[in-house]
Amino acid sequence: MAKELASRLARLQEENELKKQRCDTNLARALALVQRDHLRRSKEDQTNLVAAVSNQAAYLSILRGLFPASDSITMKHETSFSIASSLQVNMKANRVLFGEHLRQVIAAHDQVDDVFREYDVLAMPDGMACSMRTPYTTGGTEYFQHFNKFSQPFSVKQTQQAWWRLASLSGVIENRENYDDIADPNDTVILRVRLVRKLVTGAEISIIQRYICRRVVEENRALLTWKTFSEGEGIFAGMQLEETGWACLQPSMDGDSTVIGVCVRQSPMRFGNLRVQQTENQEFCDFMHNLVKENAQLMTNLISKTLMDDTLADIDI
Repeated sequence: MAKELASRLARLQEENELKKQRCDTNLARALALVQRDHLRRSKEDQTNLVAAVSNQAAYLSILRGLFPASDSITMKHETSFSIASSLQVNMKANRVLFGEHLRQVIAAHDQVDDVFREYDVLAMPDGMACSMRTPYTTGGTEYFQHFNKFSQPFSVKQTQQAWWRLASLSGVIENRENYDDIADPNDTVILRVRLVRKLVTGAEISIIQRYICRRVVEENRALLTWKTFSEGEGIFAGMQLEETGWACLQPSMDGDSTVIGVCVRQSPMRFGNLRVQQTENQEFCDFMHNLVKENAQLMTNLISKTLMDDTLADIDI
């Protein structure tokens, strides 16, 4: 009996020892996995940080080349905005700015379904609507939103091709600089343009715009996303506005035409301690809001004309 108990006790001790070893092994393996994952993330963070520092260093190097060293010593905080302004930099610096703007356009493309979720584009009547919106996030800046819905009696393929030919603004704006080498020109348009207009008061104003438009063609729809960064000159100097636009082209419910929904959002941009008169700033924003409406009507008319011209060109008279 004593031998049997001793044998059972020995077996229990062996089993406990094996369990302890397995537990230690599992714990060591888990710790190793955690350490490996931590090391991997640290390396990724380091890579991203090095890339960010490299980009910033390149950008700062460009900016330093634009200003004499003696001037940089006396430069004040209030004038730092002018350094980043595309009005003050050369073509090389603009490429740096456009590279960042292009990343923002690509990110905005991912928001297209959320943007159009509140609109039943296929069922709603053609027309335009404007409103002021407040972001859901705390502290967000109120923005202006313009929505336009219209239809064309042509296929999605024909309509998106016509739109894309117009997206380069060729023949619409003469004072322009092309940056076709930054991205594939088959699906991306990048321009720096100057608009010159007259206000109702008769005063002439000019606005510099950096414009990036990107096209993505899917199986059953075509999507266009763009950003425009506008900088005022003259009486509007120091005023900036950011515009983001989405266009969704899809077949109508009966499949005989193309339904186009366009959503544009504009929000003012503020930098440092720039002091801009409230009335002048509001006048600038009102002008830009009206420009969206004008451009919407102009684009609608141009697309219709382009599609009609294409149709007539195919008719053998």
